[in-house]
Amino acid sequence: MENNEEKKIEEIKEDAPERTPSESVKGKTKTQSIGKGFVILSAATVAVKLMSLIFVPVMSALLGGDEGYAAFGATNEVFAFIYVIATAGIPVAVSKLVTELTAVEDPVARERAFKVAKRVTAIVGAFFTALMIALARPLSLWIGYEETWAGLMCIAPTIFICAILSVYRGYFQGRKNMTPTALSQVAEQIVHVCFSIAAVAILKKLGFGLVEAVAGASLGTAAGAFVALIIVYIFYRRSGRAIRDEIVAAKDRILEPVTTKSIVRKIFYYGIPITLSSGIQYGGNMIDVAILKNRLVYGGIEEGIAKGMYGSLIKARQLINVPTALVTALCVSILPAIAGAFALKDTKKAAENANYGFKLCFMAAVPIAGAFTVFSKQIYEILRFNTNNLILTAMATSILITGVVHLQSSVLNSVNKLFNATLHLAIGIALKAVLNYFLVAIPSLNIYGAIISTYVSFLVPLILNAILIRRTLGRDFRFVREAKAPIVCTLAMLAGAFAIYFGISRLLGLIMGTSFSYIQALISFAPAALFGLWFYAFLMGAMGGLTREDVSSVSPKLVKFMPKTVRSKK
Repeated sequence: MENNEEKKIEEIKEDAPERTPSESVKGKTKTQSIGKGFVILSAATVAVKLMSLIFVPVMSALLGGDEGYAAFGATNEVFAFIYVIATAGIPVAVSKLVTELTAVEDPVARERAFKVAKRVTAIVGAFFTALMIALARPLSLWIGYEETWAGLMCIAPTIFICAILSVYRGYFQGRKNMTPTALSQVAEQIVHVCFSIAAVAILKKLGFGLVEAVAGASLGTAAGAFVALIIVYIFYRRSGRAIRDEIVAAKDRILEPVTTKSIVRKIFYYGIPITLSSGIQYGGNMIDVAILKNRLVYGGIEEGIAKGMYGSLIKARQLINVPTALVTALCVSILPAIAGAFALKDTKKAAENANYGFKLCFMAAVPIAGAFTVFSKQIYEILRFNTNNLILTAMATSILITGVVHLQSSVLNSVNKLFNATLHLAIGIALKAVLNYFLVAIPSLNIYGAIISTYVSFLVPLILNAILIRRTLGRDFRFVREAKAPIVCTLAMLAGAFAIYFGISRLLGLIMGTSFSYIQALISFAPAALFGLWFYAFLMGAMGGLTREDVSSVSPKLVKFMPKTVRSKK
């Protein structure tokens, strides 16, 4: 047994990177609190999503409006489905495995798990890349957007790149270091946006059509992913000395041997439910691509208008994805904390971490959902989304519901209830497909039928997940109470913000007339939004929903920028 252990240690030493770490203290890589990790990923996510929002109107204009953008959106929906099947479970599986091995202080097994995961995902990524290229034309015909075939072929290599990228991100997330993931996400989006816009603009100027333009935009996705992979690789190389020090420190401890077979088994055990869960969600979007346009036409809407409606829905979803991505960042941050506590059989601590995660979720999602509901028209006008803003109004509350479900799934994954979360989500998606088929074809509902089905598809797993988590973590899990303060504060904040917006807008209308509506909306919205942020923080502090400790856990320097009600709350 000792010989095997020595052999493993030597293998890791040989393969471990040799550069000095930039973030090491006494041989240990830097870790971050749940709150700080959430804020780091959230900041990156907001930056990424803001870039994507700017990207939407520009790309829509280059592709000829909502109908052309629908083709680009359909390409991305197909890619997203195959991408999550190939890679979605890997970062979560690696993160959970790394967290567990770090908790029991077995760096040798942790590094071996990382190496094995890279090999496995490289094979899986290569397979799905080849499969997507081979099936590009049949898939484009099946979804009813034949002009997407070249885009599907050009975006396919991204699957292989992201498969490897996901392992590195999962590794750092498992070690509670969100910085590499955050920086790589920002760089990825910058390259994606710039490359895609430039490629489409050049192709259109050269006289190429929609097929080639969608292909050019898709190449930008691959370029961004490649740059992100380089960044996380550099971070890993820089952590070399810290990794070697941990391995040497563990050399004299008696550790249970971990075989490659057991690592692969755990990767698939943890990863398959996540893959199924994500595949089910994106499969639901694939169903939308295949069903919505045809059912709209069946309900009496002309095909071109039906494509435009789907394009409008895609735009609204991209706006909704901004706050939803914040919850995804929270899920990534909270999973190692819950999984680590559960691995040490500390269910009370796991419940505390879960409740804190839901507190952060409600704190972020509730005010954004409210703002999207009340200010949808102004948001569309500022972003120049020349489509129906009522779609965003109708979808806004889904931010909160989908956010809770995603966080519930992350909690269930952390406590090894992986397949239960997947089953609950599958039930919801099945209901969504059935409801979409019937509701969208009703002329009075049309595209809004898809929004109704979305709500139903997430309400069902929300209820089932809540029951299961309560049974697993016991009475310490009481996430609903965390929503009270954010809801009350949001209602008051919206009333104040809208009053400010309305007053400034009316005043500017009297001065400028109706010729400068865009400038009026921009000038009126900015102070209303800033006031809303400050007033919400003020009210949350007064109600005890946001404390000095909450802010300090992210960064003590932020405390001085908080309202007095927050600074004084212990």
